[in-house]
Amino acid sequence: MKCGSRRLLTWRLSSRLRLRNAECENDRPIARTRYVPLYLDASNGSMNKAAAKSPSIISYDSAAALSALSNNGRAVFVHRFDRGTELTGYMKLKLWVSTDSSDDMDLFIGVHKLDRRGVEVHLPDFNHIENGRVASGWLRVSHRELDERCSTPYQPWLKHERLLKLKPGEIVPVEIEIWPSSTLFRSGEMLQVTIQGSEVPRPPLMALSAEHTANRYEHKELVNRGQHMIYCGGQYDSHLLVPVDWPTLPEDGLRREQALHCIGYNGRFKTLPIGEILHQPNRQRNCIRCSGGSGDGA
Repeated sequence: MKCGSRRLLTWRLSSRLRLRNAECENDRPIARTRYVPLYLDASNGSMNKAAAKSPSIISYDSAAALSALSNNGRAVFVHRFDRGTELTGYMKLKLWVSTDSSDDMDLFIGVHKLDRRGVEVHLPDFNHIENGRVASGWLRVSHRELDERCSTPYQPWLKHERLLKLKPGEIVPVEIEIWPSSTLFRSGEMLQVTIQGSEVPRPPLMALSAEHTANRYEHKELVNRGQHMIYCGGQYDSHLLVPVDWPTLPEDGLRREQALHCIGYNGRFKTLPIGEILHQPNRQRNCIRCSGGSGDGA
């Protein structure tokens, strides 16, 4: 499929993205979207609007045993919002990476919402599964070659025509597409990015088999060995590009009965009525233009 036809198909799957009862969006991406880079800082695990002047490196064991309760075997970066911010559309993660023991790398990305206390706010995501996250993405580094004609600043398009293998210690840039989503962050709430060498696991509270808890999308044939290194700051412009819509939002006066929560699934936008979300006791509230998902309506 040609790049233009895939992009057209992606947005035609939902002819109108409905955000409120009285408002509909006909443009995809939303025309007023501002794409803002949040630069990764490996020295303190933060993401900031300004890039660090000094370079820093974070590494993790790509084959480590993983748990949703620990950061062992992964790199984690967090950005705290200082105002109400809605992120709607595609995100893109650019990284500078290397490995010490392999000629290839598998990178898996999880994007999460945290409340003001640092507790994850779980959302419906892939196929409406409960207790999910904001969005996901992945890339095998040997497939990093971009089609410059089809790529956009917010959505990288990969050629998949040849394998670009790595040399030990070789530092290369990669651009990773993050599935589209729409999430409201209140002032003080946080956006977290998790990077690791295998699938980002579901929370342990999910009532599923161990096999399906570990493999959300069934990516099992991995090429990882040894340490993965991520380079930030200085000449390494590693960053998460986020789609900001309505960058300043009031902290009150939002009508919950008008809110809809939109999630990205394989390029599609789906909507869930606010009533369905608020009246399910196992689902914490996280809807566009409502409580912001902290679980306490704050």
